[in-house]
Amino acid sequence: MNADKLIADLTKPLLHKMFEDNIDYITRVWDGSLQTSRHDSWNIGGGPRQRLMWRQSCHPFSDDQLNWTLECINTKFVGPDVNKRISMNNYFWKVVLPETLPKFYVNFLLQP
Repeated sequence: MNADKLIADLTKPLLHKMFEDNIDYITRVWDGSLQTSRHDSWNIGGGPRQRLMWRQSCHPFSDDQLNWTLECINTKFVGPDVNKRISMNNYFWKVVLPETLPKFYVNFLLQP
């Protein structure tokens, strides 16, 4: 599977479906009920939280696919409150996306 195929074939409707299919997993990441090293580092704060920036990768997803994923996260967990979106932005990028995108990638690879 190459990145070009993922970028071409992972459309917005398919990504939204994958989000809904994985909502239990994403919710558990969001609320911390799923034990992950990223969430633990986030809660420690300081240096461990900062270092999460260097442990994230959005490859091979396109900018559009990232935006669609963020749109799903914002709609489900944040709502229209712009201030909450701004305050949660770091958590999206350092914890939720790096846990969600690999899940999407595996699901995409395994789809019939």
